[in-house]
Amino acid sequence: MSDLSLIPHLRGCLAAVALGDAIGLPWELKTAEQMFAETDGLGVVGVNAIPDDHAFSSLRGLPLGSTSDDWATTGGTVRALLSCRDPSSPAFRHIVAREYAHELLRTGGKGWGTGTKAAITDMDAWLRGIPGHRSPVDPVVPTEGVGSANGVAMRIAGYGIVHGIWRMSRPLEVDVVENGRMTHGDPRASVAAYAVAETIRAMVARLAAGESPQRIGDQFRTLVQLAELVETVARLESDLHVEPTVSRALSCLREPGVLSSATILRRTVGTSTLCWESVPFSIGTFLRHANDPRAAILEAVNAGGDTDSNAAIVGAMVGLLNGIDAFPCEWLAAVPSAREAIGLSERLAA
Repeated sequence: MSDLSLIPHLRGCLAAVALGDAIGLPWELKTAEQMFAETDGLGVVGVNAIPDDHAFSSLRGLPLGSTSDDWATTGGTVRALLSCRDPSSPAFRHIVAREYAHELLRTGGKGWGTGTKAAITDMDAWLRGIPGHRSPVDPVVPTEGVGSANGVAMRIAGYGIVHGIWRMSRPLEVDVVENGRMTHGDPRASVAAYAVAETIRAMVARLAAGESPQRIGDQFRTLVQLAELVETVARLESDLHVEPTVSRALSCLREPGVLSSATILRRTVGTSTLCWESVPFSIGTFLRHANDPRAAILEAVNAGGDTDSNAAIVGAMVGLLNGIDAFPCEWLAAVPSAREAIGLSERLAA
């Protein structure tokens, strides 16, 4: 499969990050029970307006189809990769820090994670020449337990894509960890992000080799790929000298019955912002609905918790595998950021 043949899949990957973000954003922090009660038992079925009583007051009044840091930082990451194809260079880290700062300013930080905002603001101040702030080349001080949310995983899809289609100078895990250290002190946030990026990279490679989405989805459901992923994630945890929190949570997906229902999955691994809940839950939801993007995104939202980030992470995986045409036209029309995502994806394959 040529790079041009990959374009519909890359469109699907990035657009679905925006779609998941927009569909999940109105429901963030609600429980599954609350959402079903508020929708007369139907659950979330599409793009809804942000309610006037949203848990985050900064989100109230945003228009239908709005997105938050999930798409903003994903888009910023992809633009940086397009500007400088070498993530190992200091120039790249300056560019990606500027992209994040631009998105933070553009969106006003509405719906953004507190730690991510603080780290980006710190780097932006350094870039503007204000003394006493941190250069993008210098990592956040590693502190296990601080900066352990899913902010790296939500923005990492572009890394998985380029490592699947470009010739890169370093292994994927090195690039992911370096990016993660720009904003998150807990290395486990980067470990979890690597699990997402590696899943995307593996699918890009197999699509490029001509395998059908149905065959790839069927093979992922055998959990052989999951076993390999758990092994590589555990190795990265060992290299970084952190507790194997992420690999243990991913291993739960291999236990009998865990993937048999959305309820069992969310009760087993959780759906919070913590990276070792959000990422295993998202990968589990992908495994349940690898070839049904609509069902995957809606199930991620209807599980409650960090609804926008989980749906965005799931969206990146199912969108890549199945392509842009697998999504309802009304979703794409309702989310302006999806159109931006489609334009960026086409440049990646150019």
